[in-house]
Amino acid sequence: MPAEPLAEQTLAEHIASLRQRKYEVPVIRDPDDVTDDSAANAEKKREEIRPIIRRPSSRNPEFFEVLIKPGHYLFHEGDPADHLYVVLSGSIEIRLDESDTVIATLGQGESFGEQAILYKGVRGASAFAREQALCLEITAASLTRAIEAQPLFVQKTLRAMMLQLNQRNEMRRLIREKAEFPAELSFPPETPAGSLFERITKDLTMKTVHIDSTAALRAMIERQDALIVSSGQLTVKHGKGEFLCGEGMIVGLCEAISGEHCFEQFEVTKTLNGWLINGPKLLQYFSGMNSGLFGICRGIICRTLDIEQAPNFKRDVALD
Repeated sequence: MPAEPLAEQTLAEHIASLRQRKYEVPVIRDPDDVTDDSAANAEKKREEIRPIIRRPSSRNPEFFEVLIKPGHYLFHEGDPADHLYVVLSGSIEIRLDESDTVIATLGQGESFGEQAILYKGVRGASAFAREQALCLEITAASLTRAIEAQPLFVQKTLRAMMLQLNQRNEMRRLIREKAEFPAELSFPPETPAGSLFERITKDLTMKTVHIDSTAALRAMIERQDALIVSSGQLTVKHGKGEFLCGEGMIVGLCEAISGEHCFEQFEVTKTLNGWLINGPKLLQYFSGMNSGLFGICRGIICRTLDIEQAPNFKRDVALD
């Protein structure tokens, strides 16, 4: 009898099912190799092993499982960003090529490469496998479909989280390059961040607010609320950098959802107008979210805030 076809899975269900597996990552040879017991041929076969092997997922051919051999890169800083990845086994180092700096080490269940959903996004860092690693590769189109299956306010929030990550990465880049401060952060429509901001604000129905003082902004953050700035100006002190920000800036979002303290310092220099996001209310929805998107959200939060674990995101997504 013919095999019964597999039921079609959503992206989130597929990620969840893969995370439940216990992966053993053997050496995978080129499919054209022929087994030979001689030492000389065995050595030759080892030399012919490809450093990166992609194979269709056994549960859904839309996705790929990617094996990266030790000492090889999955992608380099500056490459086009057209995929998101989830670590299934092993670990991946996120590195800056020029300074040879490791900025994060990601293990099982952690995601990376969210820039894939940014219009014409490019990699801001390189992904390196110091040990053998297996990752799930998800196309930008698949990620977009998974996001668009959520309620509209969740879609907007997920994209705003990705925009906040993009903004933090830009701040870190300017600090590393010892830019002249204060530095202006702007997000023109033709840039990846600007394009994403336009998608967030189109048909946005969230509550609008006016914040006319630094004290009012601090009170908002202490309530674990967040702001998508539509107009106005503020100064943001992040690490050793000071930044002049306005339209498009995301204030306190990952902090509000995760329960993490906001360490940035803000000064309102011109009344802020924008959309208010209630962190605790949003967390209630996120807490019941399926494993796939929950894990992706946790990865975005941890890299945005440069933390290993988010206080409100301790669920073991590899097992649920």
